[in-house]
Amino acid sequence: MNIKDHIDKHKKSQEQTTYFTPDEAMEKYSKMSEEELMQELFRVGACSRGGVTPEELDEFYDGIKSMLSPEQQEKMKDLITQLKMS
Repeated sequence: MNIKDHIDKHKKSQEQTTYFTPDEAMEKYSKMSEEELMQELFRVGACSRGGVTPEELDEFYDGIKSMLSPEQQEKMKDLITQLKMS
């Protein structure tokens, strides 16, 4: 294997994203405190780190807002705005 092949292989392994089923996500995140959830959200969702795009954040919000109370919707909007700037 030459260096280019090694670099390409390494890039591909880093690009793979692990997705959870809803049940797996509930299992993982339901045990976290609000502070832990916020840390995880900013670790994974910060646009500057290339984790997600602003459009993906908007799609996420659109997909969950019907499950949130008005207060939670407002808080999530604020978080997404912060993530877009981070």
